[in-house]
Amino acid sequence: MGPVPDLTRPPLSAVRCVVFDFDGTLVDSNAIKSRAYVDAAAQCGCPAGIVAEALATTKGDRYAVFANVAARMRERPAGTADTAPEDLSPMLADAYSRICETEIAACPEIAGATDLLEKLMSAGHRLFVNSATPERHLHRLVARRDMSRYFRGVLGGPRAKERNLDDIMAAEGVGPAAVLCIGDGEDDRRAAENTGCHYIAVARPEDPGHTRFRRRPAMIVSDLRAIAGPPPAREAVTT
Repeated sequence: MGPVPDLTRPPLSAVRCVVFDFDGTLVDSNAIKSRAYVDAAAQCGCPAGIVAEALATTKGDRYAVFANVAARMRERPAGTADTAPEDLSPMLADAYSRICETEIAACPEIAGATDLLEKLMSAGHRLFVNSATPERHLHRLVARRDMSRYFRGVLGGPRAKERNLDDIMAAEGVGPAAVLCIGDGEDDRRAAENTGCHYIAVARPEDPGHTRFRRRPAMIVSDLRAIAGPPPAREAVTT
């Protein structure tokens, strides 16, 4: 996996802000989100094959994927769909969001997530979420999992992750040497690289070779408890 990430030693000892991705980093939800595309399509009368084609050819969020699905449905003979193609995209997006919110609210966390959040918060670190999930849905998910208390900010799409990191650094008055990003995707690695922040990757069981990364991260963990952090901050003693 590489060296053990240790926030008590350089270069991570200067870290003041820790920024987490959400899906696949704090909660074990990647499979839920992938499956939800097919489940949402089934609810709206769309063939699974069309959804698979849209996923394979679309770069973007759920709205871009479902716009692609709707466009493909327009090409089918009239009367072969249960819903008018022009109504499909918003219906699919709503169904997808409902499925994800319900299932992600109850799914397991990534190993060690709560322990690490508690440790970092107790030590005085400033914690954030930076996800591609649309921000209004992200806020609801974080709240439903009773995690809002950990974070100074919960930032989502449609803003790019780099933009969110820039906003965090500006608001907190810190530079990239004071920011650690933790995430499971290439977009997290790239955002950290492009902004100059530190990065720790979270391993995915389905990708043991870490082939999703354009460049293999220097630090990779499968259990967030492997990230060694400083002891809790001590309160000043008065006499």
